Amino acid sequence: MSDAMSLKGHFSRARGWNEEKVNRLVVDLLKVMSDHNNHGFQFRSCTALRDDYERAKREYPTLRPIEAICVNYCVGGLAVPKDHEVMLYFDRGEPFMKQINRVWLRQRRLRKPGWAQQTRNIIPVDSGTYAIQAADFIAWSVNREQTHGDYPQRAFSAKMISDWKLYDYAAIVERYANDKWS
Repeated sequence: MSDAMSLKGHFSRARGWNEEKVNRLVVDLLKVMSDHNNHGFQFRSCTALRDDYERAKREYPTLRPIEAICVNYCVGGLAVPKDHEVMLYFDRGEPFMKQINRVWLRQRRLRKPGWAQQTRNIIPVDSGTYAIQAADFIAWSVNREQTHGDYPQRAFSAKMISDWKLYDYAAIVERYANDKWS
């Protein structure tokens, strides 16, 4: 999304891209994601404001890592029917991969009901995988609107097909101050 919005890399003007072409691509992406959303795909996104997190971490040293907060919201909130299994795909280069594996293995070991018991596998993939690109699109759109206030039409569309959460200082402390992450 960063390259597309700034017309760099694959989306450069030299390769035939312009604002109108990027906008058409975004509209097409939203349509495809919306169609899949109606067939069981779930899109979840959260933004944790780093400065607010670091302030909370100074006050609550046992606060879980910022990536674990995002994983908890995005994966912990999945609505999985009882008789279904889940396959999760994460970008192998992201810090989230380490956190999701840690939480998944811990939840499975404790035999806690929910997403962890229904998750058959967590698969590391390259960032170019379509599912990862769709997730990045949602995350970028919502995050950009929440932190910069621009591209509101994209954020509105992304919010329409996803569940999302902003973790500012108050939300971090309210949900995780007594977490005692270790």
